[in-house]
Amino acid sequence: MTEILSVMLGIGLVLIAISNLLLLRLNLNCLKKSGNLQEEKSVVYTRFIEAWFTATYANSTENTSFIIDRLSLLDLKKHLILWASQEVLREYNKLTKMTLQDKPHIPDIIKQSEKVILAMREDLGEKNDTIEAEGLF
Repeated sequence: MTEILSVMLGIGLVLIAISNLLLLRLNLNCLKKSGNLQEEKSVVYTRFIEAWFTATYANSTENTSFIIDRLSLLDLKKHLILWASQEVLREYNKLTKMTLQDKPHIPDIIKQSEKVILAMREDLGEKNDTIEAEGLF
């Protein structure tokens, strides 16, 4: 009798988990259709660009601007996890790793930031046929 109850409980938990996954997927599809997903992505991606430009051009010393950039990158990551595409997250993670190195190489970080922006543009539906990563900044 207890074995049957255990099996029924296990089946019930599996059905609940599957239902939750289906509801999550349905919710995401509704967001995509309503345009809210693109809006959320646009807001987060704009925050990345604003943080990057502020950190890069607002400060005169590289060390100060780099500290601000690290904090901005880590803060944005929690939003990107929810809204960004896999490609944006992949490129962003590479950028984050570069900035957390003991002696970060600024030109490589700039190149990787440009790759992140191109991935963001593609995620928002823009084609990057004629735009190259190098030279955006």
